[in-house]
Amino acid sequence: MPSMEATEVDPLARILVSSWLATALYSHQFREEYDSPPTTIAKAHHFRSVVQARVNQGERYALHPEFMEFGRVQVTDTSLGANYLIRSMSAVSIEENFAKRDQIGLFEVSRAFGISLLPYRFERTGMQLWVCGTKQARDSRRLIPAGELNHVGFWTYDDNLDPGPGGPVFDQGDLDPWDELGDEPDIDGFAL
Repeated sequence: MPSMEATEVDPLARILVSSWLATALYSHQFREEYDSPPTTIAKAHHFRSVVQARVNQGERYALHPEFMEFGRVQVTDTSLGANYLIRSMSAVSIEENFAKRDQIGLFEVSRAFGISLLPYRFERTGMQLWVCGTKQARDSRRLIPAGELNHVGFWTYDDNLDPGPGGPVFDQGDLDPWDELGDEPDIDGFAL
């Protein structure tokens, strides 16, 4: 797959980062109200729900409705005509391990798709984003990486002044999003 410029996905990357920050705020508020943190699954679904809502609020991206209720985030960039499946780097790693374990034959025939996989990983100061093509996993409807991951860019939390359509600017105040979430909620339902 050809390399991608960070500017091509910058608005979508900003939506991801602002949604992660909104999830940190949700986690903090939950902990304050119930004196216990929300589950990792609750944080993951909250993150994806915020991403989906912000994608729907804008005009540049169209959200794919299939598997939406289960947290899958697939969008079409209407200005570029590109399709993206957003998945965490953790999920990509898990799927690669399953694929290695489940390899039966020497040659795997799979159908290639016109959907780019955008794996992300949150770090203490921001988010890394990669891109690669996809193929259908054997005996599954899941899309998995087809080839090497190409690094697209890094988005810092401090530079995220435009959180996406309809989203408020996140005031970090004394709240440290990394302490609230760590590198989660970047888990993925790899059964989808």
